[in-house]
Amino acid sequence: MKITVLGGGGVRSMFLAKSIAQKAKRLGIDELCFMDNDEEKLRIYGGMAAHVARLLCPEMRFSLTADPVEAAQDADYVITTIRVGQDEMRAKDERIALDHGVLGQETTGAAGLSFAMRSVPALAAYCELIKKYAKPSVKVFNFTNPAGVVSQTLRDMGYDFTYGICDAPSGMLRSFALLYGANPANITGEVYGLNHLSYFKSITINGKEIQHDLIENDDAYKNSDMRYFSKELLRDRGAVLNEYLYYFYYREQAVANILKAPQTRGEQILDINRQMTAQLSQMDIENDFEGCLAVFNKWYGMREGSYMASETGEKRSQPWHFNIYEEDDGGYAGVALKFIENAQSGQTGPMILCVPNGNAIDGLRPDDVVEVTCEVGPKGCTPHRIGAVDEQNLELIRRVKKQHYDARHNCWCYLLGGAVVRYSDDGEPQGTAGQPMLAVLQRENVTNAVCVVTRYFGGILLGAGGLTRAYGKSARDALAAAGVAAMGRWTAARCTCPYPLLERVKLEAQATGGTVDGIDYGAEVTLNLSLPEDAPKRLQDRLTELSAGRLRLELGETQLRPGPREEI
Repeated sequence: MKITVLGGGGVRSMFLAKSIAQKAKRLGIDELCFMDNDEEKLRIYGGMAAHVARLLCPEMRFSLTADPVEAAQDADYVITTIRVGQDEMRAKDERIALDHGVLGQETTGAAGLSFAMRSVPALAAYCELIKKYAKPSVKVFNFTNPAGVVSQTLRDMGYDFTYGICDAPSGMLRSFALLYGANPANITGEVYGLNHLSYFKSITINGKEIQHDLIENDDAYKNSDMRYFSKELLRDRGAVLNEYLYYFYYREQAVANILKAPQTRGEQILDINRQMTAQLSQMDIENDFEGCLAVFNKWYGMREGSYMASETGEKRSQPWHFNIYEEDDGGYAGVALKFIENAQSGQTGPMILCVPNGNAIDGLRPDDVVEVTCEVGPKGCTPHRIGAVDEQNLELIRRVKKQHYDARHNCWCYLLGGAVVRYSDDGEPQGTAGQPMLAVLQRENVTNAVCVVTRYFGGILLGAGGLTRAYGKSARDALAAAGVAAMGRWTAARCTCPYPLLERVKLEAQATGGTVDGIDYGAEVTLNLSLPEDAPKRLQDRLTELSAGRLRLELGETQLRPGPREEI
């Protein structure tokens, strides 16, 4: 059995490798492939993951690749955990929202929309490759955020082999088991809602209902993620809440806390990951793995310790470190592996997944992707029947899900990498909607783009010609508002200069086609730059001339990414 991980250069790659390697023999996993398009991070974090996998299961074949076709070839299962735009774009997304007084959080806040718009085209392109090169029975477990939105969109696009996974609900259940001194295998929860916006209808240990007792248990508010909520709120809702619902019920407080903090969560992670990566890049992973692990524990421990701290004022007190040989506690890899185990064992068991609602939750459409407890086994996945739920809780789900469901038509088109082209008239006369929208994108030589035009019928019959013009104009207007960006290789750079030269250095960087991504003010001022592939030498020559050789560029990673937005 082959498992492929798309996004294998992420900082949490070791966690995946550990989980899979610990269960490889029992599940018959004999091949593990980590793929990432950032070859340096794949070398570092994928290399550390490979080391862990070899320690735990040396007979399992482990490979690293930047080739998605090689990764997808003959895969039985695929886990997607990608971050299009990397940490830099997360930080920007969150800050843009906050500048307008809006919650920026990357899944439940405004930044989630931006993240989804970048993630979906990339994942759809990967799904096309998976359809072509993986096993016919392949299953894809999507961990890419925002998992609920991404899972819904991929399902709507026809990729029904995808399942959304998240370890937040199962992680909460494990913490409750520990609180009651129970075996985590003996605790179950009936979950309903959306990813990161879900409720527990029931929580049992050895078949005994404990949710009411849990809500009244003061220790639970100290030693679990119930710490983010008041007891009064949980009593009112009649349910234990997913930790991310803090951003819904306390959104004004969250925004105020974030604005007072020195950094957003995205900026924290960007800073931590950047420093950790820089340090690890200078180390020998194979011959000094223990040293690399110590560096990882230091920086990742800082990341874990600050989780939701600035937003809530609640800090985690438990020290964090990565133990290779300790029995794995699951995480998101554990969710995927439990699915595989149930599918192979011939037995069914409960799991919490993002899947189409079917008839699980009253008041929602059958094709609404929800986060719900399912029964998973050899014959597939069936959501538990939840039935009627609290009306206020349901309203939250409806508010997110049904924004444009009352529209008569949601017509769409997309182009991915120039090779994948799709469009839909969604009930309009054939050729009057999706095709003219697509033609607009093609005329402007735009790719890696999705366009949706929503029409509410107002009683006027436009006719075929009128519809074609209306949908084409809507697409042109949307494209003009969005702008375009050319893909290219960009190099991260830093330049430290005296304050009197700040504006001149900015102008020189911009004259080469570069952008100023951030400025750090200290005894001197440091500019964080992004430069086109051919710009570093030209800019260095200008800085040398400007400062008589005193100013130097510090060059970082070179990546393929979109350039600055251009109007059309």
